[in-house]
Amino acid sequence: MFGRFFSKLKSKKSNDFAAEKWVGWNVCGYTRVVGVTSYRTHAERTALQCKKDVVLTLRRDPTNAHDSNAIEVLHGRNLVGYIARETALALNEKFEADMPIRALFKDGYVGESGAISIDILPQMPSAPERKANGWQK
Repeated sequence: MFGRFFSKLKSKKSNDFAAEKWVGWNVCGYTRVVGVTSYRTHAERTALQCKKDVVLTLRRDPTNAHDSNAIEVLHGRNLVGYIARETALALNEKFEADMPIRALFKDGYVGESGAISIDILPQMPSAPERKANGWQK
């Protein structure tokens, strides 16, 4: 419980980085949010109402019952899905757990059949910031 509380404090503080200090992940480029049908109401709202380059929160979820490397995608306080398992694993293998991460909303779609897709560009601090803060393994 306290670990999650303190990680929220760290990630809130980390969002103080200037825009130019954030870069796209070197483990992936644009990626689609997975699991959106489990969070249909919030995912649909995000897909339809978000504007390009709105900052979304990415939060590690080491207590996730299905995947200890899970990374949640949140719009405001609402969970809309997760980063793909392989991408989350690669990130967690290369970088320290306390490194701040975020994403830029790039595109969203809700089809007539109810299909939802949300594309994001995950970001992390620049290499000099990662090295200065000890986040690079």
